[in-house]
Amino acid sequence: MPRTCFVIMPFSTTASCTEEKWTWIFENVFKPAVEGAGLDYECRRSVATRGNIVASILEELDDAYVVLADLTDHNANVFYELGVRHSLKDRTILVAQRSNDIPFDLQAYAYHVYNYKTHEGQAALAQKLAQLLADIDANPDRPDNPVSDFLRKPSESAYVPSPPPVSTNDVAYAQSLAGPAAEGLDAPAFARRLAHRGLPQAAHTVLRLTRSELRPLMKKELDTMNQREVPTSIQTKQIPALAQEYITSVEPLIRKIEQFVLTSIEEGWLAGTRLGLQLAGDWISLTERRSSGHVIRFAQGVPALLAWRLLRRLSSFWALLLESRSKSKNIVRGSVIALFFSVETYFILKHFLDMPIIQ
Repeated sequence: MPRTCFVIMPFSTTASCTEEKWTWIFENVFKPAVEGAGLDYECRRSVATRGNIVASILEELDDAYVVLADLTDHNANVFYELGVRHSLKDRTILVAQRSNDIPFDLQAYAYHVYNYKTHEGQAALAQKLAQLLADIDANPDRPDNPVSDFLRKPSESAYVPSPPPVSTNDVAYAQSLAGPAAEGLDAPAFARRLAHRGLPQAAHTVLRLTRSELRPLMKKELDTMNQREVPTSIQTKQIPALAQEYITSVEPLIRKIEQFVLTSIEEGWLAGTRLGLQLAGDWISLTERRSSGHVIRFAQGVPALLAWRLLRRLSSFWALLLESRSKSKNIVRGSVIALFFSVETYFILKHFLDMPIIQ
């Protein structure tokens, strides 16, 4: 019996397509591509029925083996249904007609921009969907959304290992920069490989996998540090030494991330540089979320202090690099990274400086 690929997409007219055109896209683009992949799928979307259509859609979202979500034009119903699916299961494929239709929260996850108006665009989408469906068959339990990455806690038996480290003979392959999957990884060489191949989507995957591995590790370390006994009063001159003690406990978790990001700057790879800025923002947010129970401010502030250190290292490294390349052909690329870095860092640091670390 064929498995179901349920498509969530706009029904009525949107900014890009009429109601008739959306129906045409489903019947002539999505359905032939999915069912023609040769992987035993039936492609369908919800239809008007008697009774509660919402109940019918929720059942489809829960029962479907794969969900294909078209996020074009930021349709509210589509986003609602996508949120329901993410809360239920993995195995969701994201597509859109323009890259800016993908919201920021989902840009770290794989998505495909398609063009339904040409035969070439339809063929490219069919080929991509066939690849993605085959990958789902090979890795059916791989997390592919924020709910799986940050809220679900799979049992040991359900654990799916991250992709293996990259060897010197491998092509560029995205993997985590933290946790067991990063053991033995040459982070600078990995960054150079991705930069030379010009793979911005690989950086998104690296970010997603790193977040998935790093967040529980860092949270566990914070919980451990919050159990330490500390003096009831601390003299000002004792603060640096005590803060460094806490930083040293967490520092090994981010070492390869720093190496990867600094190398990305050296290579002029914007996608890899942005990864560092996004992770720094994550760490600041983690500091702001108070742990339950007893909280030591030194411990809770460590992620933000590490974010501050990473941003300062990025800034210093970039300044030295730009100076050394001021007369080279890389000046334009370096200037673009400089502008990008300055804007994003401004907002991150403004947020950071307004937040008390130690009381």
